[in-house]
Amino acid sequence: MRQKLNAALDVLENATLKELDEMRATLQTLLKNDVDNSRKMTDKLKKIIEAVTVLSHKSEKEMEFVASRKCLDKI
Repeated sequence: MRQKLNAALDVLENATLKELDEMRATLQTLLKNDVDNSRKMTDKLKKIIEAVTVLSHKSEKEMEFVASRKCLDKI
C-alpha cells in the first residue's frame, strides 16, 4: 500500500513540476515582451518629448499640441 501511495505521489509531483515549469516559461516570455514594449514606448516618448520641447521654443503651439496629444495616446 505504501509503495502505491508513493508512486501516486511521485506521478502527481512530476505532473505538478512540469506544469509549473510551463507556467514559468510562459510568464518569462510575457515579461520579456512587456519589457521590450516598455523600452520601445519609452524611446518613442522621449522622441516626442524632444519634439514638443523644440516646438515650444519655436512658439509653434499647434504642433506642440499635436505632439502632446500623441504623447498622451502613447502613455
